[in-house]
Amino acid sequence: MYEGALQDLIDELGRLPGVGPKSAQRIAFYLLAADQVDVKRLAASLIRVKDEVRFCATCFNVVRLRPRPDVPCLSFSIAYCAAFSNG
Repeated sequence: MYEGALQDLIDELGRLPGVGPKSAQRIAFYLLAADQVDVKRLAASLIRVKDEVRFCATCFNVVRLRPRPDVPCLSFSIAYCAAFSNG
């Protein structure tokens, strides 16, 4: 076991589905050795996906746009859902 930030990272990675303790440790060590620019890009991508991507409550497709609850979902494919728009 490690202490501080490294152990916190290993613990959080280990909470991901399919990632056990050894895999979490390997990923943490990889990130520790990686360039700071690459790690920051990964962190920014994680934050961006949480801010911009949702599952449609009607069709359960992954959608990138903001929900509009006043419009029913007319989706028959992953590419389009009428319940989501840019507005």
